[in-house]
Amino acid sequence: MNYIVELAKDTNEHELANSCALYLWQEVFRHDTRFYGSRAHLQALQRIQPALEIDSFEPLHILPRKDGNKLQWIKIYMHEICTAYRILRSAKREQVKNIVFLSLSSPTMFFVKKYARAKKLDINLFFTLHGDLQWLVQEDLGRSERFFRSLIQKNLSSARSNEYYVVYGKTIASKLLTIFPVLQNQLIHLEHPFIQKQNSHSNPPNLLTIGAFGVISKHKNSHEVIKLAEIMRQRAPVLRFKLVGKFIDQLPYNSEIITVLGGRHFLSRQDYEKQIEETAWLMYLYEDRNYQLIASGAFLDAVLYNKPIICLRNSFFEDLFSGYEIGILVDTLEELPDALTHLFDRSDLPEFYASCQENIQRYSDDNKLSKQVAILKSQLTKLNYE
Repeated sequence: MNYIVELAKDTNEHELANSCALYLWQEVFRHDTRFYGSRAHLQALQRIQPALEIDSFEPLHILPRKDGNKLQWIKIYMHEICTAYRILRSAKREQVKNIVFLSLSSPTMFFVKKYARAKKLDINLFFTLHGDLQWLVQEDLGRSERFFRSLIQKNLSSARSNEYYVVYGKTIASKLLTIFPVLQNQLIHLEHPFIQKQNSHSNPPNLLTIGAFGVISKHKNSHEVIKLAEIMRQRAPVLRFKLVGKFIDQLPYNSEIITVLGGRHFLSRQDYEKQIEETAWLMYLYEDRNYQLIASGAFLDAVLYNKPIICLRNSFFEDLFSGYEIGILVDTLEELPDALTHLFDRSDLPEFYASCQENIQRYSDDNKLSKQVAILKSQLTKLNYE
């Protein structure tokens, strides 16, 4: 028996990555698995991937992660640690061979590692690492963020032979190994998993629409999208810009210049997908300093819906464009207005757009789930996993 555990995400958070991760690990473990997670999250995973069959399921109660005071967050982390404790005890009773954590907080990872070592559990532990890794290289952190960074450093500064770490993206793996060389034989990297959709390659209603989707925040340079829309209103008034998703920061904007859809909570998947389908180009203005250790889940919207992209150069997109021309790659924010002017002045814009779509499909075919399963198995073999 093998456990696959989601301790932190509820409802529709990480639903694409987790539905694919469930598929991958169930295949690797030959469908001898049990999934621990909330019922609401399981429903979200099955909406994303209706064909996903869960080997077995054990429901968990996950406290919602909402804005609150420190006592509320302490309660959330203590609840998560207690849940992890019950799962580890169950795993010991059932002589479970592997536990894969799809996501968990830094305090909980710290507890799991300490408990497993103290009890000498003969269990392989796989920890999937996410965006809080960025705190390792980010400056100007607050007190609580510095505390969590110290926990992440403690968690990753040592690794026993039965402790493995999973990241989505080889550029993230490379950067992480420069910080923690000790993980050389314990680190697994995959492309951010996704499911393939049937794409017609037909042009959207308007090739002059540009949108930034997902989490909307200053960290993701969403405010620069607004500035760009204002500049291009003078240069190319036919262009239409939009911001769609969950707003972390309040950003002032002119509704006559840019369309804004969303709020403090994510749109329904149906409304979100409708907006993507009506958008020609997806924009990612992620600077390298903010995205050295973060995989962009929002980029998967481009893959899933066959949308060419407009993006700033960073290590992830530079590596991607080295094999797949799927849009335009711009060096700096200052160069964006000229780059857009050049792009939309192209006489062969429809042909270029279609070529980008073909390259997106090629990327999708090269990294589909069945191939990711083979890659995961190969990496486990190289790590002398048993």
